[in-house]
Amino acid sequence: IKPNYPNPFNPETNISFFLKEATDVLIGVYDLRGGLVKALFDGKKGAGLHNVIWNGVEQNGKTLPSGVYFYSISTDQKTFTKKMVLSK
Repeated sequence: IKPNYPNPFNPETNISFFLKEATDVLIGVYDLRGGLVKALFDGKKGAGLHNVIWNGVEQNGKTLPSGVYFYSISTDQKTFTKKMVLSK
């Protein structure tokens, strides 16, 4: 997993990750309390480099305030979590 770029970000950030083989992937954005803010992807991805963009908007379409958020990338084998900062 690579750090998101840019970080801090406004209005969007790019989350990149590499998979050695095809697998199920769940990518989510969480607030400081661990609550799910936005599900970015839930499904199968092939081997290789992948990118997902998050624009600071929660699941219901509301723009989120500045603050610290976390993104998590989970596969069958591992879960990675990284911090990111939305700065307006």
